[in-house]
Amino acid sequence: MDLWAYRESNPDAPGFRDAAERRDAGIEAAEAGANRHDENWSDLALHALKSFMAEFPGRRFLCEEVREWAEAAVGLPTPPNQKAWGGIIQRASRARLIEKVGAREAKSSNLSLKPEWRQAA
Repeated sequence: MDLWAYRESNPDAPGFRDAAERRDAGIEAAEAGANRHDENWSDLALHALKSFMAEFPGRRFLCEEVREWAEAAVGLPTPPNQKAWGGIIQRASRARLIEKVGAREAKSSNLSLKPEWRQAA
């Protein structure tokens, strides 16, 4: 079983809860900073994510691909901390707008594996 599957099936496994709390606190702080810098940034970013999925139906994507498209095609302001996008992705995932379908290398993190997403069915 890979780590993604293990974590999804064992959310209370030792260490995961603490790590999730730290992750969520960091995402919240980054998103709040983006909203202080540009009012309503998170609402605009979520709208940009929805627009991306409408523009590219069925496409699998990384968060960084949505971010790059939103800044170039829609003119979404760049947040002070790119981690603010984590809040947008988490919100969309929890609302079942998107679903995790795998992982692949991301340029933004020195080719570390990052979740790959697609619009939920």
